[in-house]
Amino acid sequence: MAPIYIGDTQINKLYKGSTLLNKLTLGSAGLWASTVATPSITYVSVGDGSITFNLTNNDATTSTVYYEASDSTPDLSSVSLSGGATSSNITISGLAELTSVTVYAQATIAGRDNSVVSSITGTTTGYAQYGSEYSKASGSPLIGTYNSSTWFMPTFGNSSISRRYWKFVCTTQSGAFSNEYWTRLQVKAYNNTNYTNSSIVSYGGYISSYINAPGNAFANDSNTAASIGGGSHLGSTIYLDFGSNVTLNQIWIRTGYTKISGMTLYYK
Repeated sequence: MAPIYIGDTQINKLYKGSTLLNKLTLGSAGLWASTVATPSITYVSVGDGSITFNLTNNDATTSTVYYEASDSTPDLSSVSLSGGATSSNITISGLAELTSVTVYAQATIAGRDNSVVSSITGTTTGYAQYGSEYSKASGSPLIGTYNSSTWFMPTFGNSSISRRYWKFVCTTQSGAFSNEYWTRLQVKAYNNTNYTNSSIVSYGGYISSYINAPGNAFANDSNTAASIGGGSHLGSTIYLDFGSNVTLNQIWIRTGYTKISGMTLYYK
């Protein structure tokens, strides 16, 4: 419907006495409708690939508030809010980690013009990559003999990054899927502190399907994990939670297998 002007000024509100009018008609023809009040978006928090917020309907009438991440014409999700009401916390997840994300919201009421779009922006948390992929392929210089056994022995050697959470992830594999046995770990900080508390270790991905127990991680001659043939190793992960910040220098894996041909280190 067309706007109403007095001179060059557009009229956004009309009253009958002290009563605010939402629309103006001539018979059955609509002449004018007020614009729905712009909803408020209140930032609550960000997580690993997620953002949490709540919405407030600033109109006096119940409205449907649509919201969406990274789309300035939001229509993906919605919540119905009575006049002046605020929603419970809403979380949009599945977003990229460590990325600036804008959430947009717009309020609608049947028979009236949609509100102006409002927005908030936050940066999601998550793991950051440390350096490049470490080669675990056959012939890699990172594979050698230690304590009379074959080990994959990457040394990270950077004293400037200290974090509580680290993960070492299979990012490439070679040839047909096959067994990938791990029989021991050595975890060492930059200050040469060795870690042997198995509670800091957990696993994810296909490698976890054959774990005997995380408690075997630092035990001699006990399989800490093994991935069987027929499944992809990609995404198989060693998670380390030290409880406080640690400058990590080594995650050595005792194994003679090279079906996992590359692993990448991440921290947060």
